[in-house]
Amino acid sequence: MTFTDEACAKLTKIPRIFLKAALTQMVQIAKEEGISVIDGQALEIINDKRRKEKK
Repeated sequence: MTFTDEACAKLTKIPRIFLKAALTQMVQIAKEEGISVIDGQALEIINDKRRKEKK
């Protein structure tokens, strides 16, 4: 799995204690969606799906 610089810049706001769990979940969702490179647009898709799962 590859993260672009744009995606990494957006992920810097995640507290360090939650970073591993968040990245693991993002990679899992990306694999389910058939995404191999996580960029800004893919990150939006992943975050939307994460929000739906929380509700």
